Amino acid sequence: MNYYRKVFDHFQLNCVLYSEVVKLEEHNGHFNVHTHGGKVFHSRFVAVATGYFDNPSPLGVQGEALPHVSHYYNDPLPFHRRRVVVVGGKNSAVEAALDLWRHGADVTVVHRGEKLSHGVKYWILPDFENRVAQGSITMHLKSTVKEFLPHSTIIQKHDGTIQEIPTDSVFILIGYRPDTDLLCSFGIEVDPETLGPRYNPETMESNIRGMFVAGGMVGGRFNNKVFIENGREHGKTIVQAILKNSRAST
Repeated sequence: MNYYRKVFDHFQLNCVLYSEVVKLEEHNGHFNVHTHGGKVFHSRFVAVATGYFDNPSPLGVQGEALPHVSHYYNDPLPFHRRRVVVVGGKNSAVEAALDLWRHGADVTVVHRGEKLSHGVKYWILPDFENRVAQGSITMHLKSTVKEFLPHSTIIQKHDGTIQEIPTDSVFILIGYRPDTDLLCSFGIEVDPETLGPRYNPETMESNIRGMFVAGGMVGGRFNNKVFIENGREHGKTIVQAILKNSRAST
């Protein structure tokens, strides 16, 4: 976010914040973009870059809707001296666990795999493994959550044994899914297998002429394929395609 704020300030971008897009219409090669506040923006081209963090993947167990269970993590300060369970084994879970531990939380990580995801950032992994080795963070591998209770978490280990972990707060950080309903409402075709939009990788243009897709959402459920380093190239590709289209129409 700090990186993108600097981009925003450096280029003096015209960003309309806190305006949810609720409808997008195409008419005679032009688009009408409707927001929740009633404003309508008109454009020849549209780039959809909605990401996938608005739709966390559910765990699907009893007690997931309890007030102390969350699918989002952002602030470690309220959890000082609290018993926190983090569910997951990818970057989000590992980073949250380290952050919570450094701010005084008693952290337990539960992951169904026999080891952490191979996609965990290489500069973070040794730090986490060292914290587990020294006993600062408790790690349960090959374990699944069976139920969340108001003050504990029930897990099942790989050998079938059941363990109850005293818990004050839970973060379920097992990944996210793209908002396919929103994409489909725009008329963008979505691959039923990958949940990614159909697009031309050479231009990033979707099946709708003049409508482009960009960012992490293009990977669908395989969202680990797109990140800042390669996702930011989408913007350049889209601009080049728009310029080429504009020249061809003049």
